[in-house]
Amino acid sequence: MKQIFSLLLLLLMTVPAFAQERITRFISSVGVDKEGTATVQEEISVWAEHQRIRRGIYRDLPSTKQEPVEILSLEMDGTPHPYFLQRQGDNLRVNFGNDEYISRGAHTYLLRYKMKNVVRFFPEYDEIYWNVTGNKWDFRIDQALFKLTLPQGAQPDETRISSYIGYQGQKGIAAHRYQLRFWTDAPLAPYQGMTVAVPWQKGVVPQPKQAWYKKYASLWPWVLAGVVMVALWIYYFLAWQRVGKDPQARVIRQFEPPEGFSPAMAAYVYNFGLCSNLLSVVISSLAVKGALNIEEKKKTFGKEYVLHLQNMRAPMLAKEEHAVLWELFGTSQHVTIEEENRDVFVKAQRVLARSLQGTCREPYLRINAQYNMPTLLALALFALAYYPILQQLLPLFLCALVLLISNFLFARIGKKNIFIWLLYVVGMCLVLQFAWHLIPNKNIPLYLGVCLTAISGGLFACWIQAYTPLGRQKMNEIEGFKEYLEIGEGGRVAASNPAQKAQIFCDYLPYAYALGVGSQWGKNFSNKIDEALLTQTMHERGLQVPQASSIGTSMAAFGSAVRSYARAKTNNGDSYSSGSSGGGFSGGGSAGGGGGGR
Repeated sequence: MKQIFSLLLLLLMTVPAFAQERITRFISSVGVDKEGTATVQEEISVWAEHQRIRRGIYRDLPSTKQEPVEILSLEMDGTPHPYFLQRQGDNLRVNFGNDEYISRGAHTYLLRYKMKNVVRFFPEYDEIYWNVTGNKWDFRIDQALFKLTLPQGAQPDETRISSYIGYQGQKGIAAHRYQLRFWTDAPLAPYQGMTVAVPWQKGVVPQPKQAWYKKYASLWPWVLAGVVMVALWIYYFLAWQRVGKDPQARVIRQFEPPEGFSPAMAAYVYNFGLCSNLLSVVISSLAVKGALNIEEKKKTFGKEYVLHLQNMRAPMLAKEEHAVLWELFGTSQHVTIEEENRDVFVKAQRVLARSLQGTCREPYLRINAQYNMPTLLALALFALAYYPILQQLLPLFLCALVLLISNFLFARIGKKNIFIWLLYVVGMCLVLQFAWHLIPNKNIPLYLGVCLTAISGGLFACWIQAYTPLGRQKMNEIEGFKEYLEIGEGGRVAASNPAQKAQIFCDYLPYAYALGVGSQWGKNFSNKIDEALLTQTMHERGLQVPQASSIGTSMAAFGSAVRSYARAKTNNGDSYSSGSSGGGFSGGGSAGGGGGGR
């Protein structure tokens, strides 16, 4: 009884080992004929426990147009067995069995199929490269064996025969071999496989003649990239010739601003629609025109500015100035530039941006954004041409689209700002480096096509923008007036008395600030007019600065304070511009695949 009990206990201890679902043996026999077709027989023995193996298993076989697979038969335990096929991309899935469950325990399948064009041709030899088991089984394989029969007359090159056991992409260890028989002496873990490569002398299997167009198939990505880029550049040139060329400039120095142009309008047109100090320009202009008063107060740390309403209906206000005045003083007579009033300045910035865009965009500026569509279409063409790897390339095309949009914005600002151009170049280099790592297999034609399209598209987004004829005429007047502001002297000012000079200084100060020459304007007049008189006149005109000679520093500090509170905050506390921004004060055969339970 003790012996019987010990035997039963031993059997119970071995049950879990036998009960584990797995492939107990995988035997593959491949015979290659002189046409390069392989006839394959795979004997797959499994242990089923109705965990993952319930109705049977499935086998994934690579099957492409160049290497099609034909299923000949399937048997289970020595009798014909049903199966059905499914296409899985470049794989053909053979589902063993039907909807009926198989019994638990050991079963042996015998799968027969053919695969064409399995021979790979090299300059010195021909070869069959065969992934015996495939690397996608999610079961352990206790033992794998492989037997190869070469075409008649083929002599294997013993020095070049190789075999690998391990995970996909790794060489692993070599299989055991005797002549053209290969086997493993240890189980294969899930997703491990065995691969064999056997070469022989040339001339045994005739190499199929390649169609003329297939000989140059490797060149088509270069042709596609070249044709798209040349066509795109020709389009860029023709579109720029038609709508992107600025009318010829004829700048003549003049002593007055363009008629009907407020300081904010002058800055908007001069900077082609972008300028970060527009709100502070409008506030300074409102002060000079008597609508409000700017009070500068010293604090323990820094300065504080308070805006006092003087006249809500002051004369000679521009449209955008009137809109900003009502937004600032709609509910109060005094507004301090501080955190508590951020919403007031954010709304004023938005109102100002909308007003200037409606006033200045159409008559003076042409953005021509619709002419950028071919760039986006070219990127889409590259995406369609490489559709099989589109999923992997999605980050690259998204990156290129971001580069195109950022180029468009940077280029608009960069027309007047060299630092933005430097930032643009640095950003472009980073994107190029990032894109290179995303390209599968370092596909150079695709890489060059996508990156050149995005880069040239960004530059084109800048070049296609232009002034209208009326806008160029106003730019001539603005640039001529700016020349006068930089010099600070002219016939009208020279003949004026000191009081008139002080009035001219205050009248034109917002324009000088708007065009980035406020410091020069202040320095020139501080030497030509009494400092006390100039400071007194400024105080009377609503600009309460300590002294006229420091007007450049004071205006810069005031503009910085306004800009800091004219930006809305995101949920994480970071700021973003709520209105206009920028500018500032400046072939072969191999089985492989895998399988699983069903």
